[in-house]
Amino acid sequence: MQGTKLLIRLLLVLSLFTIGIHMALAQSGAVRPVNIQIPDQGQVQLYQGSHALVIGISEYQDNVWVDLESVGADVEAVRETLEEQGFAVETLLNPTKSRLLNS
Repeated sequence: MQGTKLLIRLLLVLSLFTIGIHMALAQSGAVRPVNIQIPDQGQVQLYQGSHALVIGISEYQDNVWVDLESVGADVEAVRETLEEQGFAVETLLNPTKSRLLNS
């Protein structure tokens, strides 16, 4: 059980690290909007904003996995941090399969 918790926390840390790299690149100007010309419609700018979907799973149907109490607070902390960096954030906590596929 401890190994499972450690693995989940490691995945969360790696996710935060990846987000941090993206934010650093965006602040350094490495991520720039892209303008494309669409025939008969004009110019469109892509990559204007940053968006994030933060998913937290704390309740498991399989008894092999222990329910995690801190996931809600972790999702909230990640959401707040991303919003401070200008991200539009959507969070899902314990989504159903259909809710996850429609997000």
